[in-house]
Amino acid sequence: MHLRRVHALVPLVLMTGLVAGCSNGDGPTAPPAPGGAITPLDLARAWPHANGQSFTYGYVARTGSIGSGNLYPTPGEVPAVTLDLVAALLLSAPPFTVQQEETYVYTLTFDDSSTTGSGVRGQLLVPAIGAPVAARASATAPGGVASPPLLLRGGVWRQEAERIALYQDVSAEPAWVFLQGALGDRTPWQTHPLPQLAPEVVMRARAYQTVSADVAGLHRDDALDVHYLFDYGVVAETDGGGGVLGYRRDFDYGRVIWGRDAGPLYVYERRGVTAGDPPSAPTNEETVLLEQVSIPALGVYAAAAGARTKP
Repeated sequence: MHLRRVHALVPLVLMTGLVAGCSNGDGPTAPPAPGGAITPLDLARAWPHANGQSFTYGYVARTGSIGSGNLYPTPGEVPAVTLDLVAALLLSAPPFTVQQEETYVYTLTFDDSSTTGSGVRGQLLVPAIGAPVAARASATAPGGVASPPLLLRGGVWRQEAERIALYQDVSAEPAWVFLQGALGDRTPWQTHPLPQLAPEVVMRARAYQTVSADVAGLHRDDALDVHYLFDYGVVAETDGGGGVLGYRRDFDYGRVIWGRDAGPLYVYERRGVTAGDPPSAPTNEETVLLEQVSIPALGVYAAAAGARTKP
């Protein structure tokens, strides 16, 4: 069985292309359904980025079973995926049987400036994943998990007047937009991470609600919950002879909780989902929780005591 898709390729291309050129650490409080005004997050204070500044996270990666996904007879019958769907899915707990779970130390560090092959100049945000510090696997575990979280990755980073984004060599347009706009309403934004290689792939996001968060010794009553959707488009699944078995749409989704003057506090993402009614269970589930922030001039200025991660 063959699947013409770029689901596994896109994160790898983004990484190589980009990088080369709540209390007691439990994460934010459980969010309610959205309602009322969002407390605006000033882009200039959304993510401190002095050279040498680093952010250390506890990163839990869980691998589940790989199912067959949902197939449809024609491309037109494949359901669309929207940010409204993401909001509903994040309020639910899909079936997910953990085959393997590993915990890593994940670090992002702002380095000196860098220029992409497309001529965009910015700071280099360097990711690093340490060896697993804890693991729990079943007898049938499919192997280790060591890829960076989709929603929190490195590359050539720029804070601009209207957005915070990553850029890559193949295009002067942003490959990833973390935040955009006034961030006081729910106006969505989107970008095409690989416009030449895979124009059907689109990343969408929007600010969803204001939440309270206590992470790494930092308290924020005005933390911003932002939802993200990575849509890989409609693709054909074929048999060994090239015959079409059906059509499907794969997608990943999740949330990032942003803290004023602190950057990303918490990330939760589900990957390897197939559109349907209902969508399939994810093949991977990942949680990232801030544990420490430091800059060379001040040393560690925020740290969790006995930090632990959980979705």
